[in-house]
Amino acid sequence: MKARRCLERNFIAPPSLEELAAKSGLSRSTLCTGFRRMLGQSVYDYIRDLRMQQALLLLTECDDPLTQIAYAVGYNRPSSFSSAAEKQTVRGCQLPTSFASAWV
Repeated sequence: MKARRCLERNFIAPPSLEELAAKSGLSRSTLCTGFRRMLGQSVYDYIRDLRMQQALLLLTECDDPLTQIAYAVGYNRPSSFSSAAEKQTVRGCQLPTSFASAWV
């Protein structure tokens, strides 16, 4: 899926839904419906998952502060990163202890 590959390359600064649809040759509604049908999640949820995967990788490979990691994976505010991390925890993602405890 062209849209999926585009997001995998650009998840830090993803295109808008309109831009993504145009790049994929689809209407916005067809893109959103097809994305959910094929991947079982919305475009925004997919972007959040990509960002969290990268954040987990960075957490295991470096000692950067969480705020810096939040910015590195595309969040403009640490509070947005915190909310996304909480949603991942709710969805069953196993977070490193240091990561989870930093937000408690």
